[in-house]
Amino acid sequence: MNKHVITRRKLIEQYLRDRQFSTIKELASEFSVSISTIQRDVIKMLNEGKIEKSHGYVMLPKNLSYIPSFVSRINIQANNKHAIASKAATLLNENDNIFVDVGSTCLMFYEKIITANITVFTNNLMIAVTNNGNYQTYVLEGWADKRNLGVHGKTTIENLNKINLDKLFFSCVGVDIDGNILCFKESD
Repeated sequence: MNKHVITRRKLIEQYLRDRQFSTIKELASEFSVSISTIQRDVIKMLNEGKIEKSHGYVMLPKNLSYIPSFVSRINIQANNKHAIASKAATLLNENDNIFVDVGSTCLMFYEKIITANITVFTNNLMIAVTNNGNYQTYVLEGWADKRNLGVHGKTTIENLNKINLDKLFFSCVGVDIDGNILCFKESD
């Protein structure tokens, strides 16, 4: 096998360790090769068990990848998260009904809220135990994900659909080149 191909495949694995996931288009762009070249790499790496494919992106197999817990994610890219949270907090208006999703950036956002007379709905268990501000906070019901410190499931979605919201704040693992929102798990 060509030395460049072997090197590129090792670099793809490293790229996925650093970023957790990627689309085929992003890999082709990152390594300056055609989509068909990356697709050949991906097929070979899938067959060797070096990567997995899920929901439009590739990632390291679950036994090789590391999805950090909520608590450990708080310090990853903390400065960027604080900047996002600060900007998001400026979008609030008095008397807003808002939803704040699970995620460390969402927790930072919640901690930066200074707008009075708002109502917060959340599935974020860290927010549920944080007393911040002069406003009401309601936690949606559902099954508790201890690793992600969130509440999920059909009941959570049904209850969220019953609420009249002015704004919704969520975080995700990333956004791909096509604008698709990516999460660690489909349930997120």
